[in-house]
Amino acid sequence: MEVPDHQGSPVGLTASWCRACASVVARLQQTYDTVTQDRHLFRETILSNLHLARPEVPDDEVWVAVTRARLEPLIRSLPDQLDTMVRERGNRLSGGGRQRMTVSRLMLA
Repeated sequence: MEVPDHQGSPVGLTASWCRACASVVARLQQTYDTVTQDRHLFRETILSNLHLARPEVPDDEVWVAVTRARLEPLIRSLPDQLDTMVRERGNRLSGGGRQRMTVSRLMLA
């Protein structure tokens, strides 16, 4: 089977090319997850909830993840920041805040 490359000349579909594509798909499947408003947050600190993804992660990586998930402004506005207690199921946070917590946790995994 042949498919045109980006310059219009034919490129043969080889077994090694197919294996490389399968490898990329497998890696994507390992990192794919869904984020719902119902993701469980434990009655613990924000930091403890984020450490569920990877307990040994340093705080600077945690801040990178919460920044990328656009959760940093909310956390910085809290008196105890990462040490703020989250009520059971994250009821202290809005639905969007809970989703961003989940996105942050996924980024740390």
